Amino acid sequence: MSKRQVHIQILIISLGFCFLGYWLHISSLYLVSFLILGSLLNFKLANILVKTWLLIGKKLGAVNSVIWLSLLYFFLLWPLAIIKKIFSSKQAKNTHSNWQDTPPISHFKRPF
Repeated sequence: MSKRQVHIQILIISLGFCFLGYWLHISSLYLVSFLILGSLLNFKLANILVKTWLLIGKKLGAVNSVIWLSLLYFFLLWPLAIIKKIFSSKQAKNTHSNWQDTPPISHFKRPF
């Protein structure tokens, strides 16, 4: 990543912590000032912070998608399938089958 991209990422992370601090009514000013000043003074530190942040985001994204899809299945699709099965007017009997009973085979040289 270029220096500009790393600094933009640090500013976005800092703004996120500002909004989080405002929402939770805590002071995140020290953390934000550390992130901004640290990234301006030391590019390697900023690069490590950004790569760590992106790695955490990727891992949380993988876990988050599994959780949301599981919740969707168990709280929406599964109950709908049960309700449909309970109130379905059709039975699962297939009266128009093409199954034919065959006589038992006495020899196995040419069974068909």
